[in-house]
Amino acid sequence: MKNIQEQVKESGKVQLSLLLALSLAAGATGVWAAATVTKVAGYGIAAQDSYGSLATIDENGDGTAQTVLFGYPPDGSMLMGFNFANPDYSIAANVRPDRSGKGTGSGTASANINGSIMGSDGSSTPALLQLDIAVAGATDYSAYVNRGLSITPDLSTGDSTITCVNSSGDQYSGATAGSFTVSVGGTALYGATGGFGLVDVYSTRTVVRINASGSTYPHHHG
Repeated sequence: MKNIQEQVKESGKVQLSLLLALSLAAGATGVWAAATVTKVAGYGIAAQDSYGSLATIDENGDGTAQTVLFGYPPDGSMLMGFNFANPDYSIAANVRPDRSGKGTGSGTASANINGSIMGSDGSSTPALLQLDIAVAGATDYSAYVNRGLSITPDLSTGDSTITCVNSSGDQYSGATAGSFTVSVGGTALYGATGGFGLVDVYSTRTVVRINASGSTYPHHHG
């Protein structure tokens, strides 16, 4: 954890230096608007099986979640559905750090996804897929810190937008910790247990500032 903390400190210094440099370059003659700060936090839960099936429910932090399903039953059919801003979901996670800074992660998640059932004969049937995911006893721990800084000019107004995004989180995974079930109308179509499972707990802070130059870039006429 000490190494992670040092990385965060150094990354923060670099980001601050970049922000100051960009501010001076973009705002020497402009006026800065008040910063807009957004903070979100959430969970992500995923499971896979030995056939390559993937089921994920990952919160966006705004009351929606990215819900993705690619299921490959042994009979050659495929269950497919995805919605990157799905409000019809539920998720809960339980993370228990131990003295070493690691610990155990578990959680459950459910979602309804408009998708389709692809038959082995090439047929396709639209369906409302009911996805349930569970992860239990995930003990492989990793932490991550992501820092991003971007500047976007508006050539029509001369304004510049600087966006800083800071994300950090903890992931708990296990080679046999995951399971999932796919149902339609309450009837289970496919499921798997003892596959790879992952629980993700994250937080993201976004700061946006706009420099209003009050003028437009010159246009050259030939």
